[in-house]
Amino acid sequence: MKTQNNNLNRVLIILGIFIILLLSGCVEKSEKPLVEPKPLPTELKYTLTNEPVPCGKTAASSVDAEYTIIAPKLMFKGSESSVTIRTQDESGNPVNKCVKVFMSSENKTELFETQTTENGEVVVSFVVPDDIEQGSHEIVFEDGTKTLEGEVKVRADAAVFIETDKPIYKPGQTIQGRILVVNNNLKPLERNVVVEIRDAKGIKIFRKTSKTNILGVSAFELPLALNFELVEINSRYLV
Repeated sequence: MKTQNNNLNRVLIILGIFIILLLSGCVEKSEKPLVEPKPLPTELKYTLTNEPVPCGKTAASSVDAEYTIIAPKLMFKGSESSVTIRTQDESGNPVNKCVKVFMSSENKTELFETQTTENGEVVVSFVVPDDIEQGSHEIVFEDGTKTLEGEVKVRADAAVFIETDKPIYKPGQTIQGRILVVNNNLKPLERNVVVEIRDAKGIKIFRKTSKTNILGVSAFELPLALNFELVEINSRYLV
């Protein structure tokens, strides 16, 4: 029994010496090296779903063609849209045609140039330019001999997501969150955004205006008072 007590005392003494050395800095602590965050990319690579078929790949037909064009009535600035073009002769046989597509018949903004395939059909994706104003516009199709027009509406629209580090907060804690802005193809957008936080009585207790980075993200934080009540977080992007 006495031997066991002596062994226990030795272990306690050694442990105490090790703790003293550790606290005094004589024993090196194994710490993981800090990892530097990767810098944000300067540009995001974006590939269209359906690239235009270059004109001149095959000889375009000189036959007068009849067109069937399918295009959306609503398009979004900076987002991908698509158009289906079918060309055929009077007998219903497919013909190749080189077609240029513009937005607005007055101040023409070229969207793309494409050629229909041997089947007389092509589906082309394109990005609606950011500098086109919101409202009604004409989409124009030209093949050199024929011009077709249709009306589309352009809107500046995007989806705004709010993410916080916790679902529930206690008094004295800090709300840490971020805003994510994407288009209808989930491509990140650089947009000016405003974040507002209101208490249970609807009183605004926080407001921040910022711009999302190239990844579509903007962060925010708010320390909560010790007597805070339920809050509501809202965000929107500024056109």
